[in-house]
Amino acid sequence: MTGRFERRRATGRVGRRRARGRVVVAANDVVTLLQAPEYFAPGTENCRVRYGFRRGRAGTRVSMVIKDKDNREVYRNNLLGLAADRSDVFNWDGKDNSGHYVTHLKSPYTVSIEFDSGFSMGRQVKVEIGVIALWTRDAPKLYMNVPDSHFDSAATVMFRNSTGGHVVTPVPVDVEFSFSDPGNNNATQGASFQYQNAPAKYLGKGGSNLPMWQAYSGYQTQSADSFQTKCVVKVDTSAGRTRGKAYVKFKPAAVGGDNYKLKATVFADDGSTVLKAGEGSELVVWRDVSFNAYQMVGQAHITTHGTVAKMRTYYTDDTFVRYRLGSVTAISATFSVDYIGLWNRATQRQRNWTQWQRKTAAETPTANEIRDANGPAGAARNAARTAIQAKADAWMNRIINDYDLALARWAVDAGIPINSILAIGYEHPKYSSEAPDADSLTSEWSQFPWLQITVEDETIHPDDRWVLGMGVSIGNRAYITRLANRLDMETTIAHEIGHETKNQFKRDSFGNDPTTAGDDDHTQNGRGLMDPWGRRNRFTANEKRILRGFRR
Repeated sequence: MTGRFERRRATGRVGRRRARGRVVVAANDVVTLLQAPEYFAPGTENCRVRYGFRRGRAGTRVSMVIKDKDNREVYRNNLLGLAADRSDVFNWDGKDNSGHYVTHLKSPYTVSIEFDSGFSMGRQVKVEIGVIALWTRDAPKLYMNVPDSHFDSAATVMFRNSTGGHVVTPVPVDVEFSFSDPGNNNATQGASFQYQNAPAKYLGKGGSNLPMWQAYSGYQTQSADSFQTKCVVKVDTSAGRTRGKAYVKFKPAAVGGDNYKLKATVFADDGSTVLKAGEGSELVVWRDVSFNAYQMVGQAHITTHGTVAKMRTYYTDDTFVRYRLGSVTAISATFSVDYIGLWNRATQRQRNWTQWQRKTAAETPTANEIRDANGPAGAARNAARTAIQAKADAWMNRIINDYDLALARWAVDAGIPINSILAIGYEHPKYSSEAPDADSLTSEWSQFPWLQITVEDETIHPDDRWVLGMGVSIGNRAYITRLANRLDMETTIAHEIGHETKNQFKRDSFGNDPTTAGDDDHTQNGRGLMDPWGRRNRFTANEKRILRGFRR
């Protein structure tokens, strides 16, 4: 026969209580703290503390007491009378005696129940940061056409709660922002392009007075090193979508390919022990070249050969330049002329080249000059040739000056904004490689086979085609002429885009080519895509460095 006492022992009741982690109550104990959460997120939930007491002690006055890790009392509630059912609950909102939320800095906190003859055994409750999540606007590619661009960054601090999750709270937290260079190869100030002289400014960063951080409006921020490497930001504790967040502005270098990782750290109150840290994903600096396209009637160069997909084969990832093509607009028939370099604003039409190429009276050699220039060597011939040379140069300059003016006026009259890429017929009879020979070859100076002029560093006879142009970058616009060869068309577009990058972001010139004095945006003996003759259809390694923002 099994007695009542044996049955109670068989149930293992005492063992179950131990398994649940409860304190075994001694015979003379009055109150026992039975249950408290391991973690608690002040301001988002109550810390629910359950306690029990011996039979017959209903009405005993008890109070909950909270002490921090230094054993200093931070909270004591009003005394309560024990209920009649031998257990009850205290709810604590996480505020200390002065009405402020307790923080992670003094965690863990010890909870105990005080009564008239002593304290219950205490339980630890932790106020602990569980996650710090980092966010940066435009990540992971930071497009920096403007060197002083900044990117909004935020650290979201989340505390552990009693159910095992992570939540934002109104608990005050100081977050230190810092950054690292994952590859230890970011551009130095000295190696990058100096884009401003006074005061000196460079695309790369390094040295003093080059802040990497900037305070975000509304967030209390400070920095011990003038925002060069680190800064400390207080999180927003107010209600709303920004609760638990610390915002700051990150100001990296503007050299393509420079990479960074941002870090947010919360320290203990000793200022050196890390309580929690979060690291963001890798951020990489890029630059951007963007166009709207305009195409003359019957010309489809850009939509056919200047697509993003085709240009990606030139502007590869290691250039750190993104090519974008916006809307495509058809140029009206009025402005869809054969030669924009012959545009006449007064008539809103193309000039008659046959008439325009003719020498004016002041440009026409006299009969005596013609006779002496083609006569025997001597002083008379020298004087005549000098006079004819001056008239030929004047003829050339008149045509070139009008060509330059016509290009500028045509773009305005046709309503072409800057940062556009255009599919046109030709630039000018003398400037386009595939213009009809009947147009490009003149006979104004055929009597003087010895006569030479210099156009864009080329010495040629004035009746020849002057420039074998396939495109031109002028006035912050890229013009692409009609070409028969598909590959020539693609490389010409890519080449002119290369020039236009200088108008859309800061970079050094590609170099001074000895064959093009005064033209500093062609690669010097590079034989790359930016060579003036287009000897290759890809960028060289050095051209890529210049595109990225390094010094030539």
